[in-house]
Amino acid sequence: MKHELFNSRTLEGVVLYARRKTESALLERINALHEQIAERAEEHEMSRAHLALLEAEQRERQEQAKLERQKAIKPAQAARLSKAKNTKIIEEFNRRRRNGEDFQGRNVCSDIAARFGVTTDHVRKLKRAWLAGLNR
Repeated sequence: MKHELFNSRTLEGVVLYARRKTESALLERINALHEQIAERAEEHEMSRAHLALLEAEQRERQEQAKLERQKAIKPAQAARLSKAKNTKIIEEFNRRRRNGEDFQGRNVCSDIAARFGVTTDHVRKLKRAWLAGLNR
């Protein structure tokens, strides 16, 4: 079929026009998708920040509850806890003596104090009482 409107130049022009239209449509779609991705990333970051804030608030509430529970410990319970800690320190001295380890050394009291979370002076007093009990 031969017609002046359907020569190769016209056909080539139609094809180029269609390609340009398709490319521009694809580029517009790609740009729209990039914008959506950026929006989603921003929403995700905002959600993570909000979650971190909520977790921090929850940790703070838990810490406050823990402090309230600790305040509620009665003096008798505190005394029992103190006695238990003293007993553990004395048991450590007994273990060291039994195993032939050094219990008279220079930094034994400070090591034990650091381990049990008490003052070195407190451990020294317990050690003196323990040694006095051994000499009876």
